[in-house]
Amino acid sequence: MTNENITVNMDGGVGGSWKVHKMSRFEKNPDEIVLEDVKMVHYETMEEGRAVWLGIYLNNGQIFHLNIGGDNLYVNYSDETVD
Repeated sequence: MTNENITVNMDGGVGGSWKVHKMSRFEKNPDEIVLEDVKMVHYETMEEGRAVWLGIYLNNGQIFHLNIGGDNLYVNYSDETVD
């Protein structure tokens, strides 16, 4: 695997097939996030009872932000890795 951010989806069928694509910079309301080799997670309450922020730092230098909050729950996931 390279250091690219990828999303992997499994299609049905016997044995299935894999689709791999580079994620866009921002993903709105992802249904699943899986990260390996995490170096550090930084969690902050941004607005008491309404919003939280997570900074996720991987050992390979990638950085992701996760924002969760709102009256109608929203999740924003972004790649903040410096090129």
